[in-house]
Amino acid sequence: MTAAALLADAVGTFCAQIGEQLAALSNKPAVGFLADVANEASNIVGGVLAADGRCTDGELDAYLDVIGPLLQPPLVVSNMAARELQLFGDTTEQLSRPSVLFDLLCRADAQRGSQRSHLYYEHALRLAHVAAALDLVPSASELTAIDGFRSAMLQHLDSFGIARPGRPAVTAAPLPSSTTPAASSVAPTPTPTTAPAPAPARSLTDLLAELDRLRGPGNVKAQ
Repeated sequence: MTAAALLADAVGTFCAQIGEQLAALSNKPAVGFLADVANEASNIVGGVLAADGRCTDGELDAYLDVIGPLLQPPLVVSNMAARELQLFGDTTEQLSRPSVLFDLLCRADAQRGSQRSHLYYEHALRLAHVAAALDLVPSASELTAIDGFRSAMLQHLDSFGIARPGRPAVTAAPLPSSTTPAASSVAPTPTPTTAPAPAPARSLTDLLAELDRLRGPGNVKAQ
């Protein structure tokens, strides 16, 4: 299988898997999220390809053939035009921080005890490595970008108390008893407890609405 065929397989799997997760969270058809997940795949691939400051014809051909048709509107340009457009903008820098979509999945996992973020982690990393393999020899800058991408995702999982992929789920330790002998005969007054949150709570509806706002303007083809 050629490198471009591997990219097509990785992009297709990423879009299908992550689209299904968004559909399950929103109770909307997965097809409605194709533009969002395709744009996410575009940013991951573009971030890796642009990491070394150059894009070969082979890399651009694969990107434009595989991802270009999935974007809204479809991206149909020559390699020369793609370079003039500075197609990938700051996508490499974006890999060093969690995306809105990954953040949404992490928040859903923290609220529901699910592991949708693990699917993103697995398929996004595969996508990044396949993108690097479009070069006969991946550059050190590309590998560094992938490592930063991986670290950013793991740190975001940690911030929500979500177990890292391949590790057992973290369970909260029971609260120690602090009753004194004098108070043991008196029923303790219930004290409300709140779990620490890494950030102010945002509903899934709000986050899905944020994805809607990102459609179009956030596309790399607009760079």
